[in-house]
Amino acid sequence: MGEPTFEQAIQVGDFYVKEHDYILWKTYSIGVRRYYLNIVTHDEGTIVHVNQKKIFQSKKEQMEYKHGPIMPGLYTITAEKTFPYTKLHKKEEAIVLGEPSRNINASLSFEKSMVQIKTNFNDVQVFVNEKPLKQTFKDDDQFGPVTRDGKLKIYGRKTFPWGESQSEVTAISKDTSKIDISPTPYSDEVEKKKITELLHRYQAEVIDALYSKKVHNMVTVTDSFKINFQNESPFENPYVIYRGKAIETKVDFDHARFYEVEGQYKMELTVYFRNTLTPFLYYEKKFQTKERETIQNITLVYSEQKKKWLVEYVLDDAGGEYFLGNNVVSVPYGK
Repeated sequence: MGEPTFEQAIQVGDFYVKEHDYILWKTYSIGVRRYYLNIVTHDEGTIVHVNQKKIFQSKKEQMEYKHGPIMPGLYTITAEKTFPYTKLHKKEEAIVLGEPSRNINASLSFEKSMVQIKTNFNDVQVFVNEKPLKQTFKDDDQFGPVTRDGKLKIYGRKTFPWGESQSEVTAISKDTSKIDISPTPYSDEVEKKKITELLHRYQAEVIDALYSKKVHNMVTVTDSFKINFQNESPFENPYVIYRGKAIETKVDFDHARFYEVEGQYKMELTVYFRNTLTPFLYYEKKFQTKERETIQNITLVYSEQKKKWLVEYVLDDAGGEYFLGNNVVSVPYGK
């Protein structure tokens, strides 16, 4: 290809020469090519400004807008949208110059701060700042966009066979990545105290059963637990008797787990027992009990027939750091 002619050269670029042909003479002027801004939004209701002038608000049926014609230059494009829990902004600078197609594209996408929802149930009613949401969440759903100044407080609530329970209240801060909205039977201090008192009664019943070698009077355990307990070695030796009393029971609710399996609601709890349970040979005339401490992992199951929680399974603790937080509830003997 050869060099462009003068006539071709003056027609290239954002500016061009316009020729005006009169009868006796010709005149020339400089023309400027016009541009268009092709603006794309990604959220319905986004308000778009160009150089501080509102030009467009997106709708479900119209998320894009062609702005122009405009002169070459530097343009500031801003977008804003008010979400239920925050207001987001986006700003872009567009250099409108030197584009052969005369079309400049701008995509305005907000940076949304989201949190992950964790839940064991799909029918939890969610509350934000005490107001119920119509929306329901599944495990790992995203919630937001949100502000992270601690003003947004979220919890879940659900009706169970024993009544209504809710999750812990979580205030969204800059460090919040997940929120567990799973309601638990131990979400408030009253319920925690009831569960701890139940396990304290269980401790006392175990001691009474070992003393009497009978389990039928136990009311804090399931029938299957009674059968298994009756078949354990403490009941097999007729020459060993037990004495003692329950002193203290503590539950570490920081390590509690609540879930549903095959239509049954269960809790797994780490429990500390302090008592004076001591074995003696039947012919010993003096009984000097000794204080002892144990930590056990206990599974409770809710009996819809009896309308209460029952001890289903007990496992000696394998070790770990427990009872160090502020979510520990203690019941002394006689309380």
